Amino acid sequence: MSKHVSFMVLLWLVLSGCAQDEIYRSDISECLVTPSNQCGTSSFQVYNDAGFKYSLATVEIDDQGQLQKRDQLDLMLNKLKSEEAALIVVFVHGWHHNAQGATPEEYEDLNIQNFRNQLAAISGQEKKSASPRKIFGVYVGWRGDSIEVDGLNVATFWERKNTAEEVGHLGLTEILLRLEEIRDNKNTDASKPKSRLVVVGHSFGGAAVFSATAQIFADRYIKKHYGEGHHKDLDNSHEGFGDLVVLINPAFEALRYAPLYDMAQSDCIDNPDQKPKLTILTSEG
Repeated sequence: MSKHVSFMVLLWLVLSGCAQDEIYRSDISECLVTPSNQCGTSSFQVYNDAGFKYSLATVEIDDQGQLQKRDQLDLMLNKLKSEEAALIVVFVHGWHHNAQGATPEEYEDLNIQNFRNQLAAISGQEKKSASPRKIFGVYVGWRGDSIEVDGLNVATFWERKNTAEEVGHLGLTEILLRLEEIRDNKNTDASKPKSRLVVVGHSFGGAAVFSATAQIFADRYIKKHYGEGHHKDLDNSHEGFGDLVVLINPAFEALRYAPLYDMAQSDCIDNPDQKPKLTILTSEG
């Protein structure tokens, strides 16, 4: 009897602690953040922290890799198109995180807080420029936990890892390619400051970003180095994706990266002017 009761208690804890695959930013509108209004349910927030101005768009993806609400993406893209030049920074969170904003009932997700701090710091540096560009952050949210009970949520590792890869293969790929297209269109005008696109993924977010970009890296490398009309002696640069992709402690097996590395090394040519296109940062311990 005691075993049966224990099992029922455990089952109740799991079921009651299940994290819903819900949308956090249901208000599809621009919202100016003030001390009295944190705009926690808005998908597009505008900040002016002590003169450090930046925008933060949130786009959410469900467990199947589909956009939770396409209106989030449409609003974000329309706002970005209206800017003359922008520094676009995309952050994809990892395990145990989501797109929860600050509301009277809930605290803002810690990853969002940290991302905002980084955007404010970038804004502080950019405003020193003679022609400062708009700081445009994009936070990609997905269900980083399927169980919210502390202790039990460690059992979600492999399931959330698989979900992160689904997020990358589908919805995230569309988001990134459309952002890159806007950056490219902005940069056709040589008289304006260059717009830049940097994509950062942490933990399972790194796995999602790699899933979204690995095939793009490979496709562009092959076309650039083996495509018709290419002259290796005249152009040995690598196109990559955007301006830089950064993976921080990416939660995937090193063997997944091996084919891309092998491809690049097979035709390795010293090019001192080549800027990094993919950076992987890991910590020990």
